[in-house]
Amino acid sequence: EYYAYYDDSVDICVGYGTEDCGEVVICETIEFGDNPGDPCPLELWSGVEGGLAMFEAYDFPEGVTLMWMVNGQIIENEGHYLELDLNLIDVDELEVCVFYESPDCPYGVYACDVIEVEGGGDDCTIEMEDWVSPQIATFQAFYYPEGVNLVWYVNNEFYMDGTSTIDIIEIPDGEFVVCVGYETEECGWVEVCGEYGTSGGGCNGELVVIPPKWNMCEWAFAIENVGPNCTVAWDFGDGTTAEGGAWESYSYDENGTYIVTATYYSAGCPDGETIVVTIQVVDCETSVEEISNDDWIVYPVPTSENLTVKGLPEGTWSAKLYDATGRVVFASDVQNGSQLDINELGSGMYSMQIIGLTTSAKRVVVQR
Repeated sequence: EYYAYYDDSVDICVGYGTEDCGEVVICETIEFGDNPGDPCPLELWSGVEGGLAMFEAYDFPEGVTLMWMVNGQIIENEGHYLELDLNLIDVDELEVCVFYESPDCPYGVYACDVIEVEGGGDDCTIEMEDWVSPQIATFQAFYYPEGVNLVWYVNNEFYMDGTSTIDIIEIPDGEFVVCVGYETEECGWVEVCGEYGTSGGGCNGELVVIPPKWNMCEWAFAIENVGPNCTVAWDFGDGTTAEGGAWESYSYDENGTYIVTATYYSAGCPDGETIVVTIQVVDCETSVEEISNDDWIVYPVPTSENLTVKGLPEGTWSAKLYDATGRVVFASDVQNGSQLDINELGSGMYSMQIIGLTTSAKRVVVQR
């Protein structure tokens, strides 16, 4: 397959080489008539004037909702135009991205631009981003001087150094503090800290329903305000039960009203607590073939080197890994039992999707 958006023609060649024949190549030129446009277009213009940085998105599909991100942080901004006052910004450069998702472009479409900020920035800075869930907590440092050794502490105890990202699998009970810092002759010791809590004391869990986005059969459920390493007995209301964690996805077979029950056990709630919610499934169109396709798994999680994919239907499929911003960071053809080398990926949380299967994405955790 070759997607030739905007092209009037394209040359397709195929060949082989042997000792007897040398290199043999045959080519064919394909002319396009009414060539369709790109179904996922997006362009971004930027400019700086009078201390203001201006960004304008254009050439995007009608009806999509645009979202904006500045230096990795999603910001509140409605519409296709963004204006930033550079006098209020203390960084050397700004990376601004605009993006959207749609049924035709479910993995997101991004357009980004970087501008230099004259006179901005502090040489002795560091910031920290966090993603904390009951099962894993990920922390990433950024905006620090190049070449420094980053040192991480959890509850004032040394945790790790030499990396900008850490994952905490065994999350401390109750409140805990995470700090990352560095030391130089010019700056001395510079650090940033954050206080976090697992809210695991007592039986205060809340069952949150995550409705479908595109596939109306796919639902997700999460229990919030529970301690780390909790176990959950799920009953999805259609006769299906499962043992799992505080986050679970499920694909229903048909429309209907379902009573979902979750009984969780944690250190703060050792005797268990049962939570019930009722959902209404509508516009669900699927088949037995599609439901069975969700039996595929990826392991080990977490991993540091390789991933194995099992349970795929017969044939060759396209696997893609997405990072937290929705970007494709790894792609490979896979078959049932394939092993994937992911040594080039950094520590963090990713999601894997098998293109062509009507299934939920699988979570992948890379730990270095």
